[in-house]
Amino acid sequence: MKYFLKNNYYELIVLFFSFALFVLTSWYIYKEDSLNIIDLTIRDAIYNFRGEKYGFWFYIFRLITEFGFFYIVALIAVGVAIYTRFDRRFWTLSGATIITYLSNELIKVFFLRERPVEELRWMQELSTSYPSGHSMVSIVFYGLLLYFIRSSDYLKEKKKNILTVIFIILLILIGLSRIVLGVHYFTDVIGGYLCGLVLLMIYVICYKSFIKKRPVVKNLTQLKSL
Repeated sequence: MKYFLKNNYYELIVLFFSFALFVLTSWYIYKEDSLNIIDLTIRDAIYNFRGEKYGFWFYIFRLITEFGFFYIVALIAVGVAIYTRFDRRFWTLSGATIITYLSNELIKVFFLRERPVEELRWMQELSTSYPSGHSMVSIVFYGLLLYFIRSSDYLKEKKKNILTVIFIILLILIGLSRIVLGVHYFTDVIGGYLCGLVLLMIYVICYKSFIKKRPVVKNLTQLKSL
């Protein structure tokens, strides 16, 4: 237990604080009867900035938000599968992403928060609003990718730092795109990030503590000896 706590110290801290902030965010939303001064203020500011539908910002953020959709995530996962030759990193990434998708749907059913007014949306969404599925899944998927990149022995530190900055910017823009497109409130996105961080830390801890340490079975003889 002592080794486990020491080996996962930072992950456990992030997990604890992310969960606490997610609970506080959820409580704040329902304390204020769903709509609150923070969401309304940020919504109005962003709507004034974004301009008219089918303008410049519509196409920019419509493109950015695609990186949180299932088919783009699946395409990137195929690339990871080819690069890693279907090793444990691919299966960890795929399993974690699928579990996160399902978890988001279950959490949304629990909260049942309505999305922003339909007339102000720039795209169609059928599910409920809190927490943002794009934000939640993106944190897990791109966060795990970033963890694997940072853990790589083959990439130089400069490339790791560049990719880290790119991934962080992408994650911020995906969340922002959901607000600009009018399908989420600010607290939906924050809630998605926080809930996603909780799951991401759980996946990283499981990978470090159990999956990564499991021996790789290359043939039946080796399998029988385990």
